Amino acid sequence: MASLQEQLQKLTQPAAKKEAADTPTQVYDLLAALADVDKEQLRADMLLVDDLNLGSLDIIELAVRFEQKFGIPSEPETYLQLRTIADVLKLADEFQAR
Repeated sequence: MASLQEQLQKLTQPAAKKEAADTPTQVYDLLAALADVDKEQLRADMLLVDDLNLGSLDIIELAVRFEQKFGIPSEPETYLQLRTIADVLKLADEFQAR
């Protein structure tokens, strides 16, 4: 498992690179960094907790990053409902469409 420092470096890539990517790519990049896995290993049907081993602090980090990147409020009830990567993608798409 990567150190906290390495994970933070992955999450704080230059903004220009992140903005150039489409929403699904950004979501997969973020989840790969949080789960410390290669992005190519991720599938939409994967479970955040069971398959990616994301804990409560990882979900909080996801919420904070989503608020920063997509303007999605960090409301606990929103993120507690997320089960799969597809759920995360749907949440990002819904807010991008607004």
